[in-house]
Amino acid sequence: MAKRFVLARVISAFDPNEGAVVNRHAVQLHPDVAYEGNEIPTDDTGTPTVPWILVLVGSQNIAALSADPDIRVMPDISLDARLIMLEPAALTAMQSALTEAGFAITIRPTVDSMREIMDAAGKRANAAFNVDAFDIDAS
Repeated sequence: MAKRFVLARVISAFDPNEGAVVNRHAVQLHPDVAYEGNEIPTDDTGTPTVPWILVLVGSQNIAALSADPDIRVMPDISLDARLIMLEPAALTAMQSALTEAGFAITIRPTVDSMREIMDAAGKRANAAFNVDAFDIDAS
């Protein structure tokens, strides 16, 4: 299964099935989407401490996710590729998505790889995050 990284807005809403307010990321609102997402960190009151998190999704779902205003799809590029390989428009869109979602990450295209940027994005929600251990069960 091909995979893509996305930034997903954290949404807090009452869930009648749970009988309580729950925190979910926007990808969870799309049925039948294979994903792996960081746990949403919360404070002592259960309020999310980050507004967006990094999620890995099966790429067959990208069209639907791209249309969701609460999801920002990251470029389809190898983790090891330097970001200078991206078209300028894709690089600008990626930086804009990171900035808009509140990630304090400045892309250095000639230096940074996709792995470094996605690892930094994942660490925002979990300091122990390791992009190399972030995977979707392809079965």
